[in-house]
Amino acid sequence: MAQKIRNKKKAADAEKNTLIVCGIVAFAVVVILIASIFAFGKGGGKDSGTSNAGESGDMSANAEGTSGGDAATDPETEDLPVISGADAPATDAESMGNETEDASNEVTVSVERTSDKSGTSEVVMLYPLIKSDGGRGYDMASINSLITEYMNGHRDSMCAGVEGEEYEYIIENTNLTYVSDTFFSAVVSGHFYAGDDAHPTVFAYGINCDLAGGRLLEPSDMILDFEKVRSAFTGGKFKLTYGEDGLMDETNYEDMITRYMPDYDIYPEVYYTKDGFGMSIELVYTLGGYALFEIPLSALGSAVYVPGK
Repeated sequence: MAQKIRNKKKAADAEKNTLIVCGIVAFAVVVILIASIFAFGKGGGKDSGTSNAGESGDMSANAEGTSGGDAATDPETEDLPVISGADAPATDAESMGNETEDASNEVTVSVERTSDKSGTSEVVMLYPLIKSDGGRGYDMASINSLITEYMNGHRDSMCAGVEGEEYEYIIENTNLTYVSDTFFSAVVSGHFYAGDDAHPTVFAYGINCDLAGGRLLEPSDMILDFEKVRSAFTGGKFKLTYGEDGLMDETNYEDMITRYMPDYDIYPEVYYTKDGFGMSIELVYTLGGYALFEIPLSALGSAVYVPGK
């Protein structure tokens, strides 16, 4: 009987030991499994973090690059167009953009802006000035002084008598129409308005600079045979390049040129393009204030001055 009891106890102890061992093994398996999962998850997170850091770095670099590009674009500089010589094409001042690589042997002209707003008056000027003569030895300071004085004189003559009153003299555009190694031409346009005027006075005049001679040319220096030019104009050989829509339905060539009388030194304003001769014809305000007409230089022959010849 005692032996049976001892045998049952041993069996019970063995079963208990087996359960304990199984429990330990199971616990160990669970611990290992948890550790593996943790280790795997941590490793995956590190890889993901590295990838995100790389992408974030790229995006940051791009953002800095974009910011740098924007910062380098000065809106004031964009208002200072530059055009070089060697028969540079006619280009609108607003569309020329910033200065490109400057060829050392080319004449370069830039449009420089000044503004003055004091009290009730405002003045905006756009001066076409020589920036580089390409090593030709031109007296650039004297030429630029002549241009500045000429344009200031135009402004002062229109603003005479309005000092202390409300007025504005605004040059809206200086269009460099032709630049070569020895000559440049531009059309300056804008408006003048005094507070008690019924409407603005719209204007457009030419700047024609003989660089080699260091002088500005007057219309009488360039129109050598007015009657031949007049005949070409009234004959419809000049092409309207700027003017009000339907202008020629409201007026005609004969009426537009009648006011110009060389005997009284009254000439239309003149400008040049690469291969052409242009005139700014003054009109009444209801017809736009002025219109621009152009003709090939070859069509006028010796009737006009030819730059560089």
